[in-house]
Amino acid sequence: ADWAKSVRVWSHDFNNVHGLAHDPDRVSMSLADYEELVACAGYVAPTSHAAPGLAADARAGASVAALRALDRLFEAGGPVEALKAAREESWLDKLRRRNREQAEAQMLLSAAVAPDAS
Repeated sequence: ADWAKSVRVWSHDFNNVHGLAHDPDRVSMSLADYEELVACAGYVAPTSHAAPGLAADARAGASVAALRALDRLFEAGGPVEALKAAREESWLDKLRRRNREQAEAQMLLSAAVAPDAS
């Protein structure tokens, strides 16, 4: 995979094909798809950074901006609340899928180690 065009996502929240019986190739996705998932989750990259060499008032302004950004993330109806609601709606389905995948992987392992019946 080209590092400039793809990513490997090991988080269950961002890549729902990653399970206990995962195949590393299944966790790869295009950078564009990953950025779209992150944007849908509500993340917005900061537009400025407070470097140590900046004047105190510039650092204070950056701190205020960072606090406002955090407030937006955690406000009622904001991205964190939306992600929590989505997780609560889908946790049982994810658990069932992971249990099924783990059972399938265990069956494959058992068949691979079982003595030949012929």
